[in-house]
Amino acid sequence: MAIPNYHLISTSTMFLVPTIYGYCNSLYGLSTVSLLTTLCSINYWRNPVGNNWRLTLDKTMATTSAIIYFSNGYNNIKNPKMRRLGYWNAGSIIGFYRLSQILHSHNSPYWLYSHMVFHFVTTTGFCLVLHNSLTTI
Repeated sequence: MAIPNYHLISTSTMFLVPTIYGYCNSLYGLSTVSLLTTLCSINYWRNPVGNNWRLTLDKTMATTSAIIYFSNGYNNIKNPKMRRLGYWNAGSIIGFYRLSQILHSHNSPYWLYSHMVFHFVTTTGFCLVLHNSLTTI
């Protein structure tokens, strides 16, 4: 068993913020997606061992939630300024994830910080979509 990555476990728990926000505002579908994303991410980072079922599940859930949240944001964010913010956020999510991959492949210890920022920007994106989805219920 590998040593748990407590930094990434901690930032994965930030996904609970949009989970709770969504449940409190009756956005149960998106909240469930956020909850599953949280659980899959924590499950991988508690034992981050190479390519195994936990990593596959985490990446699959992350990709699924990205598709669901992006399409909900695209459909529900009508304000042009909020839409631009959403596109900037989506680009940041992709950029920080890719940066963490590149840094990790070069054995740079800074991949960890990039991945932590990826978790933070993902959390803000979830909140942006959830908040803008309230007006379309």
